[in-house]
Amino acid sequence: MMTIEQNRIPNLVESLGFFLLAMGLCIVTADQSAEQTVTRVENGYLVQFEETIEIENSISNLVVVAFPGDIEIVRSNAQEITLQESIQLRADDAGGARDQARQIAATIRQEPGSIEIRGRGDEERGRRLKLSVPARLMIDASSSYGDITLDGGMSPVELRSRQGDISVYSLEAYLDITV
Repeated sequence: MMTIEQNRIPNLVESLGFFLLAMGLCIVTADQSAEQTVTRVENGYLVQFEETIEIENSISNLVVVAFPGDIEIVRSNAQEITLQESIQLRADDAGGARDQARQIAATIRQEPGSIEIRGRGDEERGRRLKLSVPARLMIDASSSYGDITLDGGMSPVELRSRQGDISVYSLEAYLDITV
C-alpha cells in the first residue's frame, strides 16, 4: 500500500531570484520553488521534485555537473526546461524524507549564456534526473554513479559517466563521450 503526500513549497525567495536574474545570476535549489511529492515505498520514501525553468533566447548551453544518479535528457521544441528529480531515501517519516531530500536536491544556476544543474551529495541513493530541454541547447552532462540517456537534437553534446552506461538516440550533431 502506498500513501502519497503532496505539498507545494512556497517560493519565499522569488523576489530575490528575480533580482539576481536581473543582475545576470540566479541560483536556486530545486526544492525552493518546485512541486514536491513524497511517496511511501517498500524501503523508505521516494521524494520527487518537478520544476519548469523559463529560459531566454540568449541561453545556449545546458551543463549538468556531477549528478550522482541516472540522467535522462529529452530534446523538445519547448522554450523552457522541465526538470524532474527523484530521490529514494530511508527515513522515519515523510517529513524526514523531505528534509533529507532538500539537503541533496540539485541546484540550478542561471548565468548569461548558460544554465547549470549541479548534483549534490556523493552517493546515488536511487536518484534520477529527467530533463526536457529545448533542442537548440548545447549539452554538457556528467554523472558520477549512473547511466546517461539522450534523445534527440541537432546541437553539440558532451557526455561523461564514471560508473554507468551512455545511450544516445536520434542525435544529428557532434558527440563526445567519456566513460
